[in-house]
Amino acid sequence: MDQTILVNETIEAGERLLREFHKAIPVAAAFWKRDEVSAEWYLYLCSEQIHDGNFGVAYGEVLRIMRPGQERWFDPFHVKVLGTTSPLARSALAFLNRFGVASDPCGRQEGFFVMGGDDVFFYKTPAQPAVVCP
Repeated sequence: MDQTILVNETIEAGERLLREFHKAIPVAAAFWKRDEVSAEWYLYLCSEQIHDGNFGVAYGEVLRIMRPGQERWFDPFHVKVLGTTSPLARSALAFLNRFGVASDPCGRQEGFFVMGGDDVFFYKTPAQPAVVCP
């Protein structure tokens, strides 16, 4: 199966979405993760304020920010919102708590990590303090 690549324009578009989304719903973790089956990239936005009763509100906020057709680098159907109690969000938060989002001083390309064998790109969210490399 062909693998899609995560390009700079998509990363930057995701960051714009993250910054705007965070104004309405504080984001604890934000990351791109490649789907194991389709090899497509999905942007995950994790928040303590997202729960079973308000997924519709969170997705509505994504659609409000992205307005269909406005962002050409990815579509809103490649965005997933999660509460911080979901297993994937908990894994991402544990990873971030252990390693943080590091850049060149740690010898890694900024934001890219392998988490549980998956390709993942983490953003530094507005809620995260600066982190020292492990």
